Amino acid sequence: MVVKAYTLDCNLIHDEFDRVILPTLSGYITVLDNHIPIVGIIGKGKVRLIRMEEQKSVEIDVDGTGYFEFDNNEMLIILRQYSLEHK
Repeated sequence: MVVKAYTLDCNLIHDEFDRVILPTLSGYITVLDNHIPIVGIIGKGKVRLIRMEEQKSVEIDVDGTGYFEFDNNEMLIILRQYSLEHK
């Protein structure tokens, strides 16, 4: 899936990932390719963007709230405050 992550002032990420794990207000959810369309609020925690083949991931530590939308294998993430870590 294509993941596009933005803050109010910049473009964080625009890349391909296999799995996205998001902290929502109700707990963590995992979104894979071909997931049904979904929209939600991101709560405090870590957003994990995972590439299975390369066994690499990107973690975004969310300090505030945000918003996500997934449709047609494209994930849009908008965050207020964050810290970025590559693994």
